Amino acid sequence: MQHKKNPNEVSLPLDAVYTDESEFFRSVAELIQSARYGIEKQVNTAMVVTYFEIGRRIIEKEQQAKSALNMARRFCRDCPIT
Repeated sequence: MQHKKNPNEVSLPLDAVYTDESEFFRSVAELIQSARYGIEKQVNTAMVVTYFEIGRRIIEKEQQAKSALNMARRFCRDCPIT
């Protein structure tokens, strides 16, 4: 799966020279935030797919139940009473 770049992500070269500690920690914080953004997107996508599949299965089960009910009704209607 290809990583989509966060529009807010700032990428620095691996050999970047930091002028002070605050710049270093800022870059680390940005890296963590970028990872969080990517994870949030993946989780959201997985949840949407899961809920869609649950809904599909519920509808499929309801349709099977309706089909069985209609079959039973036809059987009772067509069955001669003796």
